[in-house]
Amino acid sequence: MADKKEVLWKNWKTLVNMSVNQLEKFLDSEEGSEAGLSKKEASKLDISRGRDSARAIIRMKRSASSFKQALEKWSDNDWDWAQKQVSFISRMKAVKGRYSDDKGGKSRLLLSLLIWGHDPRKYKKTWSESDSTMVSANFSTGEPGVRSFIVKKVKNKTKKFAQYFREIIPLDIKNQ
Repeated sequence: MADKKEVLWKNWKTLVNMSVNQLEKFLDSEEGSEAGLSKKEASKLDISRGRDSARAIIRMKRSASSFKQALEKWSDNDWDWAQKQVSFISRMKAVKGRYSDDKGGKSRLLLSLLIWGHDPRKYKKTWSESDSTMVSANFSTGEPGVRSFIVKKVKNKTKKFAQYFREIIPLDIKNQ
């Protein structure tokens, strides 16, 4: 049982990447009040709603910052919420769509992720030439032709990057 909970905890800690303060600020904002389903919509569909999830996340994050604490302090209901949150965020991350609408505002997809405690924009990296060098990589997709792309190397992360992607597609990385 603890093994399943530990896996769930690790997934939850990774996917629920907003802090309590960030989530409270979003929940109390005008966008946050519009995010997710209404009580009536959620009840009609017999599903959990994002605003309830956000409140659960805040309570859960305040009560436990480690797996050991979660085992001691979380109720069965909290573990159920963690599973719902991991499942929802995983499904929504797989949805193809933009995070901004045509007017530059947050899209319904982004609002849904935010109300469930996940900010996908946190994964966007910003690079500066002072801490990175350009690396050229060619790879074959198994389809006719070879594609090439440029990636940036931060400190000595190129080997780790190459090892990760070699499992997916063969890489030939050459420093320029």
